[in-house]
Amino acid sequence: ARLLTLLGDDVAGRAVRAELRGCDLRVVPVRATAQTLAVTRADGTHVFHRDPKDLPDAPAPIETFRAALPGCRAAMMTNIGWTRDLLPLARAAGVPVLTDVQELSAPDHAYDQPYLRGADVLLFSAARLDDPAAALRAVEARARADVIVAGLGVGGALLWTRETGEV
Repeated sequence: ARLLTLLGDDVAGRAVRAELRGCDLRVVPVRATAQTLAVTRADGTHVFHRDPKDLPDAPAPIETFRAALPGCRAAMMTNIGWTRDLLPLARAAGVPVLTDVQELSAPDHAYDQPYLRGADVLLFSAARLDDPAAALRAVEARARADVIVAGLGVGGALLWTRETGEV
């Protein structure tokens, strides 16, 4: 496995480096490391507390990403802003893109559209949506993905594939 990430020279960044020592870790240095705390209750409900620092608007590490692509069987990317410009690079290199857009607020939300159009496999949380199956269908209509997974928290997940067209 190969990981390209942005890390600061802070406690969180040093912890990531130490934990992944021995892995193919490619670090782009930044001022501070983004952090997320995910709290999951026994009933499967969850809440996220995110501290992205200034990283959503960080410039994409285009050349570092391009250099990391050879030999990759897939590129797993979250939807933090700086990854947006990397989506077409993976596609051009023939590397499938797996993207987690996290908690989807609406299928037509402008922020997520590049990820919906750029992913081969798309994951999102539908646990807080009123009609997860309808949301998955709305996402499918906008996405180019061959596989879409809508997480339902404790309720499991919904799966759609282009091959079957079924949820």
